[in-house]
Amino acid sequence: MTAASGMLVIASDDRNDRYMHNFLDLGGTPVAQPSQAPPLAGSSARAGQDPGPVTNGQLLFADDFERDGLKAWTTVEVGPGSSASVDSSSGRHGQSAAHLAAGNDPAAHAIARKTLDSPQQALSIEMDVKINSEGPTEGNVPLVRLFDADGKRLLSIYRQNEADGRLWVSQPAGRAPTQARLNLDTWGHLAVEVRVPATGGQRKISIRLDGQLVAVVPDTNGGKAIASILNVNDSDQQPFDI
Repeated sequence: MTAASGMLVIASDDRNDRYMHNFLDLGGTPVAQPSQAPPLAGSSARAGQDPGPVTNGQLLFADDFERDGLKAWTTVEVGPGSSASVDSSSGRHGQSAAHLAAGNDPAAHAIARKTLDSPQQALSIEMDVKINSEGPTEGNVPLVRLFDADGKRLLSIYRQNEADGRLWVSQPAGRAPTQARLNLDTWGHLAVEVRVPATGGQRKISIRLDGQLVAVVPDTNGGKAIASILNVNDSDQQPFDI
């Protein structure tokens, strides 16, 4: 922003999702802009701040669900009153999409799990997701879960039922809210990245929704490699439709 460029002012009501904006002409003549200050040693990114560029790596797995149903996934499993299938035109842009749902049976669950060819220390995941319905208050709808080679859960990104629509990030050591909200029956583009910072040290987990950085948390799993990715819920008695 400079004196010549003006300033765009945006105000929002978080409770009602109402937004207002105005453009202010600052007047004056352009001035030289100061150079960007270097980051402070030991500083960490917070939600809304980019922790750094993503390093392009090898594509390990992709599925557009346009052919072969869910055959590309290592394990597809459903419990009583549950389903896992591909709908030919229910995707975000009218294309094919995976559809998983679990009912109210005590053993109901629905999962699609992909085991990677080799465990990874760093991993990026992107997906379009829409939650059609949720279960009772005490439950939640996981969007993606990561596991190590022994099947121990390392990370879960989920939406708490009958709350404010907020997404949460959970690790064995604890959980934390993100700044993202995903309403029912609303598409969102979720991106999760686990990586070691360029400066070294503890791995970081970055979460974005629709391109906006909504959380950066330290990985508390001791650097364990990621061996498999799970879409939706492997826990019984948690109804959902996604």
